[in-house]
Amino acid sequence: MIGDNADNYLVLEITKRNLLGGIRYGDLASLRRWIDEHLNKLEQVTSTITHLHAITAGDGRPTPLRTARLVVADHPLRQDIGLSALFDARSDNRHRPFLCGISEFEVLIERGKQGYSVPAIVHVWAGNNQDISLGLFLSTYPSSR
Repeated sequence: MIGDNADNYLVLEITKRNLLGGIRYGDLASLRRWIDEHLNKLEQVTSTITHLHAITAGDGRPTPLRTARLVVADHPLRQDIGLSALFDARSDNRHRPFLCGISEFEVLIERGKQGYSVPAIVHVWAGNNQDISLGLFLSTYPSSR
């Protein structure tokens, strides 16, 4: 969990899924299994968010005003329309970006070190109604403040 000075929180899960060679073009069964694993991580994040008021109160932190969610994977698949459609078909909600790779997460943390709100960046990325990777989204942010 990452918080900022404006009582925004980012709740995240980190997963290690070594999929190199495990998913081949057209292998829908493997893709569905991969998607389900990441949706399970997203459910863990969502569960934490439902208890976030109690968690922050127990730690003496401010009550969350806004939350964002993120799953960080070692080998995420490329974000594209086809993959988004598979996520849509396997989840109850319209697909919103929630998955990034470790290198994208590192850039996100660097933006936080530069004074940007990490939770706010993820919140805007997830709500922008574009199925683009976090890395591409971050490339539109200045590298220094």
